[in-house]
Amino acid sequence: MAMNDLPILSALRTKMQWHQERQRVLAENISNSDTPNFRPRDLVEPKFDKGARPSAAAWGHCR
Repeated sequence: MAMNDLPILSALRTKMQWHQERQRVLAENISNSDTPNFRPRDLVEPKFDKGARPSAAAWGHCR
């Protein structure tokens, strides 16, 4: 099994991508906070079930 195929590394990669995207969303919230009728957004954190890999769509949904 290649190092890239290890489930723990895949989970870490997914979590890091989620953090990166969340940072972008939070920065947009800050930059638009003075805009009339602005509603801040946030991302739903990915769920890691034992042995399961979350899909990329799982962390991309906003609430």
